[in-house]
Amino acid sequence: MQLIAVDMDGTCLNSRNRISRRTMNLLREASRKTLVVITTGRCYSCLPAQIREMIDLFPIVITSNGARIIETRTGNTLFSQCIPPQLSQQLLSELNGQRRWVTLHLNRQYYVQSRLTYLAGKLKYGQDFHEGKAVRDLAGLPMLQQDGAEEIQVYYFNEAQKKRCEAAIRKYPDCSAWFSSHYVEITAKGVCKGLALSLLCQRLAIPRSQVGCIGDSDNDLSMFEASGFGCAMNNASSKLLEKADYITRQDLDHDGAAEALEVLLHRNGSNENSQKTD
Repeated sequence: MQLIAVDMDGTCLNSRNRISRRTMNLLREASRKTLVVITTGRCYSCLPAQIREMIDLFPIVITSNGARIIETRTGNTLFSQCIPPQLSQQLLSELNGQRRWVTLHLNRQYYVQSRLTYLAGKLKYGQDFHEGKAVRDLAGLPMLQQDGAEEIQVYYFNEAQKKRCEAAIRKYPDCSAWFSSHYVEITAKGVCKGLALSLLCQRLAIPRSQVGCIGDSDNDLSMFEASGFGCAMNNASSKLLEKADYITRQDLDHDGAAEALEVLLHRNGSNENSQKTD
């Protein structure tokens, strides 16, 4: 494998929002042997604290579900595709008007509307939320009018709220949306982890057959399609399990990501040995 794309939440991160020692050690080992690309729905400023502490091991990250590719050593953006400014404002105005918890990824930063949402984020994500910002009006942010949103997240707390959210988003066909049990992630139409991964591989001249990935959610489906070998977590969505080349025996709380990394590193070693033999 010349590249391993690794999801964070639900994959490397356990239910306590931590990466286990075993998984951390295997991420370090993998980064010495191949290019490891952090591929996450989070924005850049909210990368897990444990990843930020060793960011030099990960020269490239894909954030906001593929809306941005960042070269970590230089800070340069290699690719970005945001929701157009006017559409971003329309979405935020409508979704905020329905009294939901709404958050915004904008120019690598994480913004929330209301102090309550900010405190909830601090409670759930701890150090990972250290650069989160609470503002009174997301739609009125000056940068939004210039750059547009990388991603908009909307949280709901029951099935009725989820259905109302689905109905609202259907009015905006120029957006893509991924729904989970408690929130939806909205990006510009066509933006996904798989597109970003494919663009990166084209830039680096890495064939699909030399790409492995690890994930757990529907927003990882496109990443699996862009990879030659996909490892799904034991706790993955049913759709992702169907696409997987390998399903871990363990889940996010029992080092499933470490198991997947071992499988991909073994394949990497096997490929190297076969190339030497040929």
